[in-house]
Amino acid sequence: MKLELGGGDFNRGGDWTNMDLNPVADIVHDLESFPYPQADESVDELYSSHCLEHLVDPIGVMNEISRICKVGARVEIRVPHPNSNHAMCAGHKHVFGPMVVRNCDHHFPHLTWSGQRRLFHQSTNYGACELLAEARRDLPFLAGLSDEAVMKWIPGTCHECCFHFFVGDNPTPFRQTGFNGAALDYLDT
Repeated sequence: MKLELGGGDFNRGGDWTNMDLNPVADIVHDLESFPYPQADESVDELYSSHCLEHLVDPIGVMNEISRICKVGARVEIRVPHPNSNHAMCAGHKHVFGPMVVRNCDHHFPHLTWSGQRRLFHQSTNYGACELLAEARRDLPFLAGLSDEAVMKWIPGTCHECCFHFFVGDNPTPFRQTGFNGAALDYLDT
């Protein structure tokens, strides 16, 4: 199964199954309600565009994506760049950018991934907004920099981040403990 999360009225269609709270979706489901209706390791590929920033618990969503995707599945998640003029527009609950991905993947994976599988970051692509051309025109010192470098560091020049992941086994799923030391077990072991 190729699953799109939150495609709404503008979903990919074709051989993609759209899951959304929108009544036009192939599977009508609240993406903030866990668990998702898919069985463990039932999704071959997952795509989500400009959806994650609308959800309260993006880390919970990413853990749920890891649960329903097969090991080796490709996952593409697109979100507004945190420095974009659209990062915190109406309906957005948070920003989700490259540093969040880096923290989840490199710095705090043991605190992020609670299941038997997790997302491993492969690459990030940046999508330009109309201000990139203006920045290049108005800021001559940018002449030697690639568009990607400018979009990465100059606020307002990048519209979106496109993160590419693959699903793999999680070597260190976390078990959170409460104040009294009792395990709050998030694993099905």
